[in-house]
Amino acid sequence: MAIGVEPEHQGRGHGAALMQQGMQRADLDGMPIYLEADSDNVAGFYERLGFEVIDEMTIRGIDLPFSLMLRRPGAAR
Repeated sequence: MAIGVEPEHQGRGHGAALMQQGMQRADLDGMPIYLEADSDNVAGFYERLGFEVIDEMTIRGIDLPFSLMLRRPGAAR
């Protein structure tokens, strides 16, 4: 349900490595991947992996913005 890297270990490729197996499997199966990113920094990370923002929303009451993102099969990384 969730993947994350401790802040002191970010920027070293660990997050991309965690995503690789799932992205490879989705590519082989010709399937897209959908996710929700809760910050611009996280959305930028996923954009570098081939995801695109398809919509944005804010959860009312707590004003938490989300980027709704999609990676099409074989998207450039």
